[in-house]
Amino acid sequence: MRIVKNSKDLSLNEDQKFFAEIIRDEFGYDTCVEDIKNKEFLIQYNKPRNNFTVYTTAHPTQEGIRMIAWRR
Repeated sequence: MRIVKNSKDLSLNEDQKFFAEIIRDEFGYDTCVEDIKNKEFLIQYNKPRNNFTVYTTAHPTQEGIRMIAWRR
């Protein structure tokens, strides 16, 4: 997995801002891509808060059944 960072979204000090402006002027972009190092954090962050299953008693209409059968 990768994350995209934009220099406008980062809190930079004066030297870092100056360097970011030079890169933006020379290369024409101000984003970078890097691999995510802490994948456990992402798994915890995206995990559902509740561990339950949702059931439904809804049934598809005849049109829905035809569409499902047609795709098989």
